[in-house]
Amino acid sequence: MSDPIDTALQRLRDQKPPGGFASADAVRRRGIRRTYRQIVAAGVAVLAIAGGVVTWAETHTDRRTPPVTTSPTPSPSGTPSATTSPTPSPSGTPSAAPPVALTPAMFLTAADLGAGDLVIGQAGEVGRDLWMWQDICKPYRRADYPSLAKRAQMDWRDFSRTGGYGAGFQMIERYEPGVGPRNFDDVRARLRDCAGQQTPDPAIGNLPLRWTLVANGFAGDDAVLAKKEVLLEGGRVRVSFAVAVRVGDLVSTVWLDDVTSEAIARDIAVKAAARLR
Repeated sequence: MSDPIDTALQRLRDQKPPGGFASADAVRRRGIRRTYRQIVAAGVAVLAIAGGVVTWAETHTDRRTPPVTTSPTPSPSGTPSATTSPTPSPSGTPSAAPPVALTPAMFLTAADLGAGDLVIGQAGEVGRDLWMWQDICKPYRRADYPSLAKRAQMDWRDFSRTGGYGAGFQMIERYEPGVGPRNFDDVRARLRDCAGQQTPDPAIGNLPLRWTLVANGFAGDDAVLAKKEVLLEGGRVRVSFAVAVRVGDLVSTVWLDDVTSEAIARDIAVKAAARLR
């Protein structure tokens, strides 16, 4: 009987190999290519790791620890507690201030005007388009002074002496936000337009007037001081002053018909500006 192991080995000896063996050079080339692929793969892995480190460093370098947030404690009534609004960025646009309504405290008092026998009357009915500077000369067209279309509120008072004669007027105006400075441009334009002598009005016999802009910017955010000269017969001149002051978009105009001192007019303008703040 034949040995089974010898029989199996003999079968293996008789089988042909599935393919020819590669030469030594071919084996060497395959080894070189495999080594090159391993080096390239390792380099890519190193670059990927390095890139990840750089990205992590850029993301985390100088990063401040985020603030710890605590869930708000519910109030006993079950209503969520109020949260604090974030502080607006300094570079953000501030919200517009609400308009300031006119109040009686903004008007001058008899003590401000420095005269014991002065009476300040209450506002009367006047046309809502009235402007203190409109009649200082002719002609006058409201459309030539565009800020007047942006006036939001107006109130006024008159001054009189106990003897019965007039002493002046005060008008306070509130303009739409940002229009106050433009109104002062219109005031100055009106004074320039009326510089010189006014022809008398034959219907009511007004005497000729001469207006002169004397000073600017001496009170409040802005101010004007104007001199009014009434040209009397015989070459005589009667002098009085008018002042206007601005604080923001509030404008206070005071005609001082019996004040003949520029220094007193300036002082009253300063007091009028203080009352607008």
